[in-house]
Amino acid sequence: MSNTVLQPNVELVHEIFREACSYSARKLRLSDQEVVKRLQNGCPSAHGYFRYSLAQQLASYMGDVDDKIKAGYLFGSSLGEELQPTSNINILFWVTQQSPALSSLLGWFESQFLAEYKRLLGTGVQRMDTLLDTHLITDEDVEKKIGYASLVNSLHAPALKIWERPQG
Repeated sequence: MSNTVLQPNVELVHEIFREACSYSARKLRLSDQEVVKRLQNGCPSAHGYFRYSLAQQLASYMGDVDDKIKAGYLFGSSLGEELQPTSNINILFWVTQQSPALSSLLGWFESQFLAEYKRLLGTGVQRMDTLLDTHLITDEDVEKKIGYASLVNSLHAPALKIWERPQG
């Protein structure tokens, strides 16, 4: 982790969710309240925009607080057109080095995102036990195309870059 002391809090998660609703509303030309209703009713396009925004904001935040993160990617069902309210958000974090602190922070976000998602969507998602499906991949993993890292430069099922550390 960087030298900055990181104190994530529930208000940060609420703000990320509010911004994801606003992003989805802009894309769908709806009010935030209409977006929430569409999310609750399982609208795939609302879920697509909402999940993209959640993932992009999380990747950006993580990159700001941990200088070992090189990039963030969406992959798998998160890129599909058949998103369900109970679908996971699949995110790859390309890191220069894995660390227990980073894994712990991602675990904290997982529990907080899941709680906020259940609060927002209500009864239809209460049985979910995970929302974020995050994986850390290293330079070596990408170079050797090991596991999920093979998706970074895949021709058949490429991951979508949602954040990258600026060069220089």
